[in-house]
Amino acid sequence: MGGSYGLREEMMDQLWGLSYLDASGYPRIEQGYYKRVKGQLVLVKQGGYTVLYPDNRLHWISYIADEYGFRTKDYIF
Repeated sequence: MGGSYGLREEMMDQLWGLSYLDASGYPRIEQGYYKRVKGQLVLVKQGGYTVLYPDNRLHWISYIADEYGFRTKDYIF
């Protein structure tokens, strides 16, 4: 079931998340959940954060990490 992590089956359907402002006052968000893929538990995490690039433009970086790897998208404000 959860291997050495002790994950109980009832935790499978629970979504967790957090959001806060970083030290620069920009938002960061993240949420995650477990899902079963081919009999294995996979932690899916997605979220985003804001970065001020050297050209003084704000970029929103969104990401997802799942059974397909880690992927990002960059949006300019």
